[in-house]
Amino acid sequence: MEYRVDLVVLSEQKQNCRFGLTFHNLSDQDLHNWSLIFAFDRYILPDSISNGQLKQIGSYCTLKPEGLVLAANHHFYCEFSIGSNPFRYYSDGFNEALVNFEVNGNLQRAQVDVTPIVLASPYRERSEIPSSLTHAQPLLPKPNHIEVSDHCFSFNHQAGVAVYSNLANSAKEWLLEELKRIHQFEFASDNGSQIIFKGNPTLDEGAYKLKVAEESIKIEAGSSSGFTHACATLLQLI
Repeated sequence: MEYRVDLVVLSEQKQNCRFGLTFHNLSDQDLHNWSLIFAFDRYILPDSISNGQLKQIGSYCTLKPEGLVLAANHHFYCEFSIGSNPFRYYSDGFNEALVNFEVNGNLQRAQVDVTPIVLASPYRERSEIPSSLTHAQPLLPKPNHIEVSDHCFSFNHQAGVAVYSNLANSAKEWLLEELKRIHQFEFASDNGSQIIFKGNPTLDEGAYKLKVAEESIKIEAGSSSGFTHACATLLQLI
């Protein structure tokens, strides 16, 4: 760690907070013609800077000090204000920081370590996320319509794949590859009619119909993306 920046809340009122910024040069080299760059999600009041000049575009801030040299193992300090409600979370501080400086006339840039903001009144109540009910068929993305029956299709090596649409070729190959990769399952041949890919021109781009029965699995789509989506759903059901 050669450079570090600390941010402390000095005072806070409604719509007005005062902060103290300390930039530490922990290296063994003086910093010449330097400036501090940091990402900050709040608007800093320009006239509130106690030491230096600040330029802010969105969350991109550039702070130039009044002194051009920061000696090794020394620090720079300034204060500023924002017209915002008091900070409550540690994530409200600086997101990232860099320092620009010159070495023999050449511009250099280095990463600056950002410490957690020192809050005056952190939010102390524990947040609770309400539990949600798990869907019986947790499929992503969620199909527009699902009908559940007691039928169950059993994969076996004698099962075959039948393709009746050229739009399904890439989806079929991907399905076979994923079955082998995830479940170490391979079909003996492509001959058979247990898994059926069939074109359906009435379905929109990306849409599909998937029917799982005891004797077969039928996949219908009117586009190559529809067959791919159906295979993705089928893999989640296995």
